[in-house]
Amino acid sequence: MLRGTGSGPTIPSPPLVLVVRPRRAPDAPQLARILINQEESRIPDEAGTVVRAKLTITYRRLADQPGRRPYPTRRFLACYARQWDDRARISLTSHNPTGGAVFLDLEGLEGNRIGSFLMNLVVTWARQWPDAEVNPISLLAHQAHGDNTIRRNRFYEQFGIVFAYTDDTSAAGTAKEMRAGELQPWAHLPENLSVLPLEAAFDEQNRELDTLRQSQQTMQLRDRALRGELRHAMAHPLRFAARQIWYRHAALLIGAASLAVLGGLSLLARVR
Repeated sequence: MLRGTGSGPTIPSPPLVLVVRPRRAPDAPQLARILINQEESRIPDEAGTVVRAKLTITYRRLADQPGRRPYPTRRFLACYARQWDDRARISLTSHNPTGGAVFLDLEGLEGNRIGSFLMNLVVTWARQWPDAEVNPISLLAHQAHGDNTIRRNRFYEQFGIVFAYTDDTSAAGTAKEMRAGELQPWAHLPENLSVLPLEAAFDEQNRELDTLRQSQQTMQLRDRALRGELRHAMAHPLRFAARQIWYRHAALLIGAASLAVLGGLSLLARVR
């Protein structure tokens, strides 16, 4: 393996917020927001050519309820390594060029393409070195459960990764050899996902907080008015009861009074 001249700089990308809506109902209210950070480190050789690189993507679901404990932070990892004979290898799943695994732990959000979004970031990064060999990914039978098998396989296959499966159930298999340039990143973002820069996400959150404050103020004013009416009713129960009868039966009382007046007029007319 070629040696680098140092540890190399760590290059952070601007954080972003992934807004997630239901995959089958992209116009529905959002399910969650995911905070995503990306950091890349590179090690060059004496000529300045990159011989090692690592990508670290951290993601965390943002709390959606006041007072809720923070969700844990998880990671997606990838790396690039160039060998002494100028052959290069890429792992899409680890900082180890010959191993790794992918785990997406977002309970209740499965199937909404969050993992695919993160893997798309990895695939896009890996294509910087189109001639690098992609470390084959192995699928294990014990990880396949019902419909999850199709979703798990599709997770990789959508990026152009082809598997040699061991049987017709497609529960286990190993990815065929390929180079990073053959990976196929997304052409467009799925309808149920949208990306906000962190500043825009804060602005949107502030607008939502302002709306909640206004709603709270309106509720407080209504509560204050109701408390005042309650105190007044307790101080003047007969007047309160009369008002309630009037409010509830005003039309009936007016009608009865009108009939009484008409009846009186009719009686006077007869007497004359």
